[in-house]
Amino acid sequence: MTFTRTNSGLSSIHHFHDVDLIIYIEGKVSDLTEAATPDNDLYDIKFYRTLFNIFSSKKVKINIAGSKRDALNYHDKIVAENIGNQFVIVDRDYVDILGNRINSRNIFFTKGYSWENDFWSKKLCVHLISLLTMNNASANDDLIKTLRKSVRRLSLLYKLNILMLKKGSFLFKISDKGGKLGINVDTSLPHCISKIEFERLVQKANGIVTKEEAIEYIKNNKFESFSIIQGHFLEYLVLKLTLTMSKKHSNAKSNIDFNALKNIAMTCFMTNPNLFMSSKVLRHYQRFISTL
Repeated sequence: MTFTRTNSGLSSIHHFHDVDLIIYIEGKVSDLTEAATPDNDLYDIKFYRTLFNIFSSKKVKINIAGSKRDALNYHDKIVAENIGNQFVIVDRDYVDILGNRINSRNIFFTKGYSWENDFWSKKLCVHLISLLTMNNASANDDLIKTLRKSVRRLSLLYKLNILMLKKGSFLFKISDKGGKLGINVDTSLPHCISKIEFERLVQKANGIVTKEEAIEYIKNNKFESFSIIQGHFLEYLVLKLTLTMSKKHSNAKSNIDFNALKNIAMTCFMTNPNLFMSSKVLRHYQRFISTL
C-alpha cells in the first residue's frame, strides 16, 4: 500500500501500522542476502531495531527506503509536510569530510562510514572467532593483530583516496573488491594488502597529489581507521579474515558461508549490543534515539 501519493498519506502512515515512530533507513537487499528475504530479516533492520529496543520504549516501524537518494527524498517530504514523528537514518559516508552534510532534526547519520562500521567492532570480531575455534586464544590474538595491521594499511589508502576525491579523481572505487579499480585482499598475508598492491594504488596519485601534500593531509586528518573504510569493504575483510583464521586455528576443513557468519554475529549482537559496541558508538545512537 502506498502512502506517499498525497500529503496526508505520509503523515498518516503511523496510524496504519499502529506505531509511534516511522524510521526510514538507507539500504537495500545486500549482495550477501537473498533477494527473497523478508524485510524484517534484513541485517540493516535487525541492527537498528535492536538499538531502538534498548534506547526507546516507543513502538517503532522501520522501513527500508532504498538508496541514499531515496532516503533523502523521504526526508525532504517529511520536512516539507512538517511531520514530527518520522525520521531518516543514512550512512555518514564522507559527508563531514567533503562538506555536504545536511543539518536537520529529522535526519541522523551513522557514526562510521555506514552501519556496518558501527556493527563490526573488534569485540564482535573476537567473539565470533572464539565461537568458531572453541575459545582458542591464539586465534583471537592472530585475528586482532592481522586486523589491526590491515585496517591501518587500508586507512592510509582511504585517506589518500579521499584527498584524490577532493581533486576530482580516485585511487580506487570504494565499492569494488579486487580487480584493477578496487583493492585486492589476500588474508594469508600479515597486512592482507600486499606491498605490491599498496604501491600499485599509491602510484595512481602521481601527477595529481604530491608526496608532501599527501603526507600533510594524512598527518593533519586523524580519521578513525575503522570509520573511514567503506562499510561493505570492511565487512568483506572481516568475514574473509575470520574464515582464514578459523581454518588456521581449528579443525575446519571448508569455508563457512558468509551469510552464516553474519547470522551468528548478528544473533550475538542482538542479545546484548553493550557487549560489542564501543561506548562512543553506543552514545552516538543513544543521543538520537532516546530523544525521539
